[in-house]
Amino acid sequence: MKLNPDSFLGGYLEAALWTSELDEATIFDFDPDTLAEAREECDVFDLANEAALERYYEKTGRTEASAGHDLWLTRNGHGAGFWGRIAGDDFPELCEYAKGMGERYVFTHDADPTKVGIE
Repeated sequence: MKLNPDSFLGGYLEAALWTSELDEATIFDFDPDTLAEAREECDVFDLANEAALERYYEKTGRTEASAGHDLWLTRNGHGAGFWGRIAGDDFPELCEYAKGMGERYVFTHDADPTKVGIE
């Protein structure tokens, strides 16, 4: 199943903001370069984990936006993510790949504090 890239990306970006201290920001505040990079990372994750994501959707009943949210949480070591969604299956392949992507942090640009980026 090929994911809906906008739904997955939206969940990913919403989780990024949710875990940051930028309470007033929305996904529309991300700068274009950050959006392009985040979309590419989400697409690469999807292609590399297509079968595992299919199993995740089937077993959990969660949406593509939820998977994007779980990608952000897992890669950044938050207390939730792909693990613990259902008893007995922590989706280890998704956890391992996400953690291997490294952590990211949300920031506001010094030159334009109305724009948000991820580094």
